Amino acid sequence: MNMQTVRGRLFASTMMGGLALAATMSAQPAWAQDADVAIEEIVVTGSRIRRADIETSAPVAVISAQTLTDRGVVQVGDMLNQISANAPSFAVSDGTGSAAGNGQQFVNLFGLGPGRTLTLVNGRRMVTTSQSRGAEGVSGLGDRVVDTNIIPTGLIERIDVVQAGGAAVYGSDAIAGVVNFVLRDNFEGVELDAQYGISSRDDYPKQSLRGTFGKNFLDGRANLAVDLEWSKTESLLDYDRPRSNLGRVTVSNPLNKTPTDGIPAVVENLNTRFVTFNANGVISRAGPPFASQIGAVAGQPIQSNAAGTAFVP
Repeated sequence: MNMQTVRGRLFASTMMGGLALAATMSAQPAWAQDADVAIEEIVVTGSRIRRADIETSAPVAVISAQTLTDRGVVQVGDMLNQISANAPSFAVSDGTGSAAGNGQQFVNLFGLGPGRTLTLVNGRRMVTTSQSRGAEGVSGLGDRVVDTNIIPTGLIERIDVVQAGGAAVYGSDAIAGVVNFVLRDNFEGVELDAQYGISSRDDYPKQSLRGTFGKNFLDGRANLAVDLEWSKTESLLDYDRPRSNLGRVTVSNPLNKTPTDGIPAVVENLNTRFVTFNANGVISRAGPPFASQIGAVAGQPIQSNAAGTAFVP
């Protein structure tokens, strides 16, 4: 085979490849040009503060409506109390009949205070309902907060809990994080729920009823949803449990001499009562509530002598 034959074959293959490429290109359809889109305004927000160009993910806990149903949650605050990052105030959220508790429940992420966790409903700020307790434990002296008990449990689709600072977006009331309650859209139908439960020790009964109703109107352009809830939790007092009804009082241990001797600093006494009167029936003015009920002289509660025969101011 000579060089002229090789060149002839290469030239012929080149011409055939060129013709095939031309045929392929001619078979391609003509693409339509995209129509111009009119953009009214573009807003770019920036900052002159230098920072590391690092995008970090925020920890988000999502609680679905199915989770609320599976766990038999009556009040949404009970579910939020199970989040490890939430530190509710016991005196405010216990609702056990204590004089210091009022049954309200606030979200308090990382224990920074209820006023540092923002509450949203469908991404919008929820109007505050009350004030939390101040540093002295007095109600009404704290931050304006949202009582989660007013959120309709039957209309919740999910709860998004952002466990990171959101102050850059929402302000100082989101330093600890943000809780967003997402409600159902266009709910139609009827849902009924009834629950009754007791503790493992056959006490502390809790009962609840809930009815959720929804209907669309105006060809789906309007929706009306109503959620009615009722619940009652009986009080659990200290004498309702055998161990708490033993009159347990801790007193100083006289055998304990130093912090490092391995001897307990206190000992537990059972069947102990605080004495408010002596053997003669004389009431001590130091023991409440008797001091405020037996009267006073010159601003001081009256007190009988040890024999109970005369009053001593």
